[in-house]
Amino acid sequence: IARERIKLIFRRLATDKLIMVLIVLVVIAIVASVVVKIVKGSS
Repeated sequence: IARERIKLIFRRLATDKLIMVLIVLVVIAIVASVVVKIVKGSS
């Protein structure tokens, strides 16, 4: 029973990590676009 619980926890952590990576990528893309706009606007 304990092993099955650990497996379930690992699966949840794996999916959470994938979601976190996707969120981080989206945030980086937004920040990059904002920085590009600022750089183009100032120059």
